[in-house]
Amino acid sequence: MEDIILASKAFGMVMVGMIVITAFLYVLRYLAERSTASAQEPARPVTQEPEPGDDPELVAVLAAAAHSTLGVPVRIHRVRMLERPSADNWARAGRMDVMYSHRVGPKS
Repeated sequence: MEDIILASKAFGMVMVGMIVITAFLYVLRYLAERSTASAQEPARPVTQEPEPGDDPELVAVLAAAAHSTLGVPVRIHRVRMLERPSADNWARAGRMDVMYSHRVGPKS
């Protein structure tokens, strides 16, 4: 009978320890998100170029290209430029290669 009591006490201590560690990790994540949110730069710096939608010539060229492709008149509501790829893409590709080489199962 003492063995069962000792085992349940040990199990309870392990569970309490795991709860404490989990709570600590949640607090760390909350603090990291809070510090990241306060350290973010403004979405659009003042020195950045004007939006491409501000250029009427570009909007006219895009509308003409869409009209000639689709064959029907089009109305452009918004022009948004995609960001150029950065050096992070190379790092991401390297990580994917490593993950692919470590996968379990048949390789194709």
